[in-house]
Amino acid sequence: MRLLILFFVILDFNLSAQLHFQFTWGKEPIENHKKYQLNEGDWIEFDELKLYLSNYSLSKSNSGVILKLVDLIDNENAESKVILDSVNINSFEDLTFQFGLDSIINTSGILDGDLDPMNGMYWAWNSGYIHLKMVGKSSQVNTAKNQFEYHIGGYRNPNITYFSVELPLIGKTLKLDLKPLFTETIEFQHESIIMIPSPNAKIIAESVSHLFSIE
Repeated sequence: MRLLILFFVILDFNLSAQLHFQFTWGKEPIENHKKYQLNEGDWIEFDELKLYLSNYSLSKSNSGVILKLVDLIDNENAESKVILDSVNINSFEDLTFQFGLDSIINTSGILDGDLDPMNGMYWAWNSGYIHLKMVGKSSQVNTAKNQFEYHIGGYRNPNITYFSVELPLIGKTLKLDLKPLFTETIEFQHESIIMIPSPNAKIIAESVSHLFSIE
């Protein structure tokens, strides 16, 4: 669902100045079903990567524009990784956005477009949307199929999992580097499956909010 609610400046609709999204493992773009080195002798592989970004704000000096947009980014869908496609980002200096979805969206009932429950990112009315889904395998997961599954969401205190991110617009690609998350924050031995809002889900979401960059 894409809805433009408010303009503060005249926008330049130059489609050559889009912002693209990329999941990365260090400097390397992540491809689903491909193994990456986790630690010495260990590997990780992603089968599904999806996340929500929302409520973009672009600014330059004392002017700016707020875009009430929601983007569902799916690592297997190249089209979903083109964001702010109706705005010339060259006209701005900074980008602020929300990783996840705020409580208003989470309590608005069943919606359509990127918020359609058919996208597999909606739990139920009382728990809302999954803000980040990471499913895959790792040699560090001590099960028969080495599988991990993290459904990170939650819009109620104390387990809120949406966070504001502010970055300088110094490039054309918004990146999320998952390597520090899996080498410094997540411990497979402690918990390889999260399917509901929880304190650990909040810790993961807060860590993710610091791993975005624009290059």
